[in-house]
Amino acid sequence: MMIRRYMAAFLVVGIAAVLMIGGMASADKESMRTVSKGNYCAIEKREQQVINNEADWSTLWERMNAGILPIPERPAINFEKETLIAVFTGVRNSGGYSIEVTGVENKEALTTIGIKEKTPAADMMVSMSLTSPYHIVALPKLNGKIEFKKS
Repeated sequence: MMIRRYMAAFLVVGIAAVLMIGGMASADKESMRTVSKGNYCAIEKREQQVINNEADWSTLWERMNAGILPIPERPAINFEKETLIAVFTGVRNSGGYSIEVTGVENKEALTTIGIKEKTPAADMMVSMSLTSPYHIVALPKLNGKIEFKKS
């Protein structure tokens, strides 16, 4: 009897831990697709953008690829059905950094975008070159207020 209680308590605590660590709804992660992700772009400062039209997408793509000739072909987005979320770390002094959109959570008129940023450990071997990690994802069309949250 006592073992069953411990097992039930362990199960409840385990489920709560998974929900807290996951942070964002997994169903929404499934509707998210990566449009572009990398360690090098021309965006020098930390930025988070919500893009809902072709003109803003074109401007961002040109800014990201400044100095690259020819500029890579911009991925096609249907802005009637999708919204782009773009996050940038800005310039970092070495490799080992990354940024990722981890999920989206919709509650009433507020959409929260989860972001995970990684930094290299002090003893980690990394490239000694400037990097500027970024991640751009497409989500089903978003309306209302959008906020970004580190997860």
